[in-house]
Amino acid sequence: MAKKKQALAPFAAPAKAQDAAKALQQYAQSNPAQTGGGLPFLRLLGADGWFYGPEDNEIEENAEWAVNIATVMHGYTCWTDHDKDSKQKNEKVGEVMLPINEPLPGKGSLEDHGWDWNECIRMELACTKGADKGVQVQYSATSHGGVQFCRRLFKDIGAQFSEDPENCVPVIKLTSSHYQHKQYGRTYKPEYEIVGWCAFGSTDVKRSKKAA
Repeated sequence: MAKKKQALAPFAAPAKAQDAAKALQQYAQSNPAQTGGGLPFLRLLGADGWFYGPEDNEIEENAEWAVNIATVMHGYTCWTDHDKDSKQKNEKVGEVMLPINEPLPGKGSLEDHGWDWNECIRMELACTKGADKGVQVQYSATSHGGVQFCRRLFKDIGAQFSEDPENCVPVIKLTSSHYQHKQYGRTYKPEYEIVGWCAFGSTDVKRSKKAA
């Protein structure tokens, strides 16, 4: 079962909420977009849409999710990459994750597991509107599309923080787009629509003009 929160507000205000927003702002500036433990995992399953948890709970098209910017971490993960013909199941053999405001070590300093280390960005979200209201999930981005999804979101958070630092928690709708990959054919990537912003510990969402 997915974890639900009892409080009405999506997140309690952390001691250093503004530090988290500042860190994301700085991250977005230095990483421009290019061409929690125990929580169910959020993932995009191609044309079928967004799902979470081991039971593959489907996310409603118009559900709204608040992004807990205080939980954002970045780092590297190392997965095996067996040939499909080998029928071996790929598994994670290494992980290094740090808070977003801490610098990452160089890849050359990481333990050699015999497989490539890839960038990873992780964050938690809570559903604030829809059938899954109260559900918390964790999103881990390791694909190119997933990482760019996070970077674009961080850029928007940084811009919002400059204008209204008190309301810096984005409330989004999860969407997707696709493109034609030369090797894999139609490939889907995560997208989002910001419908508003709120403060930590508040249920008052300031709607964007497009979503109002």
